[in-house]
Amino acid sequence: MKRVLTIVAAAVVLIGCSQNELLIPRTEVTFGPSTVSTKALINPWGSENGEISFPEAESFAVSAIVDDNPNNFLMNNVVIENKEGEWKAASDNVYLWPEKGTVDFYAYYPYSADNAELKMVNETFRWNLTNVNLGSAIGEQADPLVATTNDQIATEMPIVKMVFKHISSQVVVTARDATTRDELKGKIRLKEVRVGGVSVTGDYLDGPEPGKGGEWSNLDNTTEFVLFSGDEYLTQEDRYLSIDSMTSIQDKSALFVVVPTPLKVDIQTISVVYDIDEFSLNGQIYSARPNQKATVSLYDYNKNWEFKAGVRYVYHLGFSMNGANNEIRFEPVVSGWEQEDINDIVFDCFAGKY
Repeated sequence: MKRVLTIVAAAVVLIGCSQNELLIPRTEVTFGPSTVSTKALINPWGSENGEISFPEAESFAVSAIVDDNPNNFLMNNVVIENKEGEWKAASDNVYLWPEKGTVDFYAYYPYSADNAELKMVNETFRWNLTNVNLGSAIGEQADPLVATTNDQIATEMPIVKMVFKHISSQVVVTARDATTRDELKGKIRLKEVRVGGVSVTGDYLDGPEPGKGGEWSNLDNTTEFVLFSGDEYLTQEDRYLSIDSMTSIQDKSALFVVVPTPLKVDIQTISVVYDIDEFSLNGQIYSARPNQKATVSLYDYNKNWEFKAGVRYVYHLGFSMNGANNEIRFEPVVSGWEQEDINDIVFDCFAGKY
């Protein structure tokens, strides 16, 4: 995951001055990071929308280039952490603003010295992150982030504002009893929900705008997440799945992140297992039906048939007994006879010999 930093002013270093000359003091480079949240896993209790503070216990990496000169690095993959309220270099090295010119800053989270490279693509620097692994354990995944801040000039309070963007997609699933007929409600027990065929590993090349239009490659489309495994009656309330139980609070749900990718028919799926209790309808008793199974393709439900970076996809599953009311029944009747009158049959009683 990427770390976001918020820095307070650093110590001012005075550079000598003559009687008629005052030089602008050079100050230490510090950061003021935040995260644009669909909901960052690194801070799961944060706001659903807008910016949230980067967790102080985390750190991120920064590269900085002076005057767009690829040979003039002010910082090169420097780890930044929170030191007593100020976000700055984790090492004892002090990084000062240049006396003139501008600086472009590029940051990513989580730190990986061996798998992160700042590349020049179409005259723009972009992060190339290789062997990214989001992880397959719910609640323990990485939530990779990137940020860029261009053309920064030192001021008296040179805090670099950095807004980190998600480069993965997030998935969460809810379930409810969608039955409308009162005597059929409360008969469905959810047993299992899985999401399969999704990717959690690959290489990432950032786009011109951080977190937007990035390219993923070398994907692995074999990962399956178990979002619920238990035995719980569904209610009319839409509740989030949470491994072995359900909750109305999204923050405690079994949400997870995946690699943004185009969806394919019948590859990325939601599969469910559920029980139907015995019930009666129209004077007839229907036996219980355990371990019913069903599968749907995410391709059929996602707009534009793809997962996009920085987007949370909430799949609302409705389980309904309404179909029980659709039993094929008949109302037989017998049609009356249609009458046709045949008239004018005449016997001529005087027509023979006599």
